Formats: sequence, C-alpha cells, structure tokens
Amino acid sequence: AKIDALMVLSANGTVIGVSSALDRAMRKGGWSNSFDNPVETAAALFSAGEVPLRVGVPFPFSMHRMLLEYWLRSDPNYSPDKIEIITVPPPQMAQAVRDGHLDVFCVGEPWGTVAVQQSDATLILPSKSIWQFAPEKVLAARHDWVEDNPETCHAM
Repeated sequence: AKIDALMVLSANGTVIGVSSALDRAMRKGGWSNSFDNPVETAAALFSAGEVPLRVGVPFPFSMHRMLLEYWLRSDPNYSPDKIEIITVPPPQMAQAVRDGHLDVFCVGEPWGTVAVQQSDATLILPSKSIWQFAPEKVLAARHDWVEDNPETCHAM
C-alpha cells in the first residue's frame, strides 16, 4: 500500500558510532574525530575496518538504514560487499557492540549515548552532518485514507 508522510515528528536525533577497536584503527590511520566531516569519516572507516563492516540498524526498513547507505555509498571506496547490515533493537545495540557483533551502528538517541557508556563505543557523526534535516520519525498514513480524509489530515 502506498503511504504519505503527513509530518516529521523528530529530526536530527540519530547518531553513528563505532566500536572502540574500529575507533582506534581509524585514529591510527590518521583520522581525527571532528564529529562533523562525513567524507573524511567514511574514508577512514573503509580504510581501517575489516571487510565486511558489520553495521547495526534498529530496523531493516528505517531512516537509520537509509541514512547510513546514503552516506556510505557516497564514498568512492564503497561497494555492497564491504558492509553487512544487521538488525539490532535499540536497547540491545550497546550489548551487540560490547560483544563484538557490530563494528558500526546507527541509532536514535539516547541509544547512541547508552552504547558509549556501556560498551566504550565512540560516536563519530550526527545525522545532520550527512543530511541537514534528517527525519527520524514521521507520522504517515495510507494514501487512500489521506485522500478520503483531507480535513483530518490538515487538522493534524
């Protein structure tokens, strides 16, 4: 079914982080975490990480995954075989990093901060450095319902 996004409920609330091991490897390669340079960060990520990079996202079809793929595909070193997308519920992201199941993760706050506190992860980018007004959550409805209920949609 076709859906329409009626409004953005939150934006720029997503962060990208890496395991402490990958952070060390990126820094060893000369990368400096300025927390605002997606081009240099993607290059450092592909240079330092073992392939494929295991990348955690909360849901298989989400803004988190879309944001990550948009960012990573912009790097000339990207190829689909260099990343493995793994679905991990947000409350389990820190544990997955701590247990060594993830190299990279993209998650909405507060789960990025939880990963830093509980697994020694490092946050490397906020979503706004990749997409200036990156939607995180939207209110959406089926297209046919929107067409049948224009006044209700407008009132929202």
